[in-house]
Amino acid sequence: MTDQHPHVVVLGGGYAGTMAANRLQQHTNIDITLVNPREEFVHRLRLHQFAAGTGIATAEYAPMLGKRVRLVVDSAVRIDAPARMIRLESGDVLDYDYLIYAIGSTDSTAAGVPGLSEFAYPLSEFESAQRLRVALETSGPDVQITVVGAGLTGIEMASELADLGGTSGWCAADNWRPRLGRPHAGPSRSGSPDAGWTYWRTRR
Repeated sequence: MTDQHPHVVVLGGGYAGTMAANRLQQHTNIDITLVNPREEFVHRLRLHQFAAGTGIATAEYAPMLGKRVRLVVDSAVRIDAPARMIRLESGDVLDYDYLIYAIGSTDSTAAGVPGLSEFAYPLSEFESAQRLRVALETSGPDVQITVVGAGLTGIEMASELADLGGTSGWCAADNWRPRLGRPHAGPSRSGSPDAGWTYWRTRR
């Protein structure tokens, strides 16, 4: 907290957090801090293009953030609401008057589906999309790919793969059930249809 101006901390530098921090600049009497674990902005809506090698999914924060937004590259590990304090992974502490929690969503499907974490590549995070990109670049011509997910992410991922000339299949989550021991088993009905999970196995 500052003596002169209220201090607003925004946790999460995605679409919502970045927009919130920039719009807060309309109020000239507040200090704004944006906390994000990455130095670059991740376009989550473009992760399918990045995974397929047809586009990029990151951008520099400098031209995106307003001049009055201070970017802190770190991760929050503890929020002490009564004390209005955030402890960061680096050991630093941020005091705040107001907190905006905008860390986004993550896919938790893997916890309930056997084999999913070993054989699937979710498209909800940059790191998993990066692993998928490497796997696609190093796979042979006989690889079979199945995209599981009936939302926009799954459809766009399947379209990118089809444009690359590979062999791919698409399956809606409603019609997919996990099968133990199968590398290409997909999420159960409880999984999000927007998950955009990608599986593959080598054709035999």
